[in-house]
Amino acid sequence: MTHVAEAKLPPIPYVVQRRHGLYLRVRLPSDIAALTGRSHLTRSLRTADLRQARPAAASLLARAHSEWKEARRSMIASLLGKLIDDVKVDDLPFLTDAQIDSLPEQKRARI
Repeated sequence: MTHVAEAKLPPIPYVVQRRHGLYLRVRLPSDIAALTGRSHLTRSLRTADLRQARPAAASLLARAHSEWKEARRSMIASLLGKLIDDVKVDDLPFLTDAQIDSLPEQKRARI
């Protein structure tokens, strides 16, 4: 009786084999790395089976991208808040009504 060798699965991007199973390991974008102080994200895929690792890696990677997007939004909001804090009362006549309306309620109350 001959055994049919299982076809070798192609490698999964960002998946590495470790002693206790498969892990997702991806380099962090530079702006996120600066926030976290880390260069890579490493998470267990909770399996040693490549077939199960593929969807688990895709799910974790999608969640990571979503979290990075939210972190960037928070950074931008924080920077915009600092910029809004720098607005001087003398500059206000030069702001349009739409710009004044876009200010947070606390800033509009001071006008």
